[in-house]
Amino acid sequence: MGVVDDLIADIRAGYAAAANAEVAVGQQAYMKSTIPYWGVKTPEGRKIVKPLLVRHTLRSREEWEGAILTLWDNVTHREEWYAALGIATYGRYRDLRSSLDSLPLYEHLIRTGAWWDVCDEIAQHLVGEVLMQPSEDASAIMRSWSTDDFLWIRRCSILSQGRHRDKTDPYLLRDCILPSIDDTDFFSRKAIGWALRDYAKVNPDWVRAFVVEFDDRLSGLSKREALKHLGQP
Repeated sequence: MGVVDDLIADIRAGYAAAANAEVAVGQQAYMKSTIPYWGVKTPEGRKIVKPLLVRHTLRSREEWEGAILTLWDNVTHREEWYAALGIATYGRYRDLRSSLDSLPLYEHLIRTGAWWDVCDEIAQHLVGEVLMQPSEDASAIMRSWSTDDFLWIRRCSILSQGRHRDKTDPYLLRDCILPSIDDTDFFSRKAIGWALRDYAKVNPDWVRAFVVEFDDRLSGLSKREALKHLGQP
């Protein structure tokens, strides 16, 4: 067995040993997941996975992507998706995950994951890190994603700068929000509100002006989230 197989086998064994059937039922119901759970809560899952990432070093992009995709595409329990994201975000692999070359991988994960628990993590912690590197190509891809037919790809583009604070590109933020501004879907409206709320922490005047400009198009949900800590414009 190679390092990828060893890592995955140990992750699955760790989850199986910590499984809690009662917790698993509640987790699956809450997440409306067709994939079963082991019943391992997030803090406990991190304690299982982190030592294994220390023990098993992935030496190349091929091994890194291979470990992520093997867990993701052959998932037996939803925690394996969380472990895959743990591999992606592990500090040792910063150069790999922040590379423009990783965006096709992230797109695959979003399209096949298609739910908020994984989409939002990918958007802010993986795609967002790519965008932190100066790259017109990455911004162009986000603008393309913002008009995609698939809800979760659009949502990712909207949320992708959520952790950027004063490094946020407001022009990109605007361009990623506008294609979804008339969308009646809850997840689009919530994402718009969250993205604006996050940026309001560092540029409240810009957010207030945006809400005023698009007052007749923004949903009440989006406006409430955007102005949550600002009051009315």
